[in-house]
Amino acid sequence: MYESRLEPLISRRAFIWRMFQHLFTVLLLTGLSLLLGMLGYWHFEGHSWSLAFMHTSFLLFGFGHLTQPQSVPGQIFLGFYGFYASLFFIVITAILLTPVAHRLLHAFHIDDSADKAP
Repeated sequence: MYESRLEPLISRRAFIWRMFQHLFTVLLLTGLSLLLGMLGYWHFEGHSWSLAFMHTSFLLFGFGHLTQPQSVPGQIFLGFYGFYASLFFIVITAILLTPVAHRLLHAFHIDDSADKAP
């Protein structure tokens, strides 16, 4: 997917396109994660869709849960979804930063190779 150390650095336009692809992936994962959480709150706790969206958004983006679940299945769902939400934040951060980190490391490698050339 990415260029190897022997290939030249990609153009700025290609890098921006790569960033948009990663952003699209993050938005897709965010939408699916919101849908999963909303379905869980709707099914296990009987929340309306708007309330399920609010609870899911708060949990997914690191603010924590708003109220304690009333049912045992809801509590189990919240435990698993809370664990998922904490990993989700790490994953989307990694997906967004990977192209930037690769470009920086690739540029440093090119500069290092140029210094060693006779």
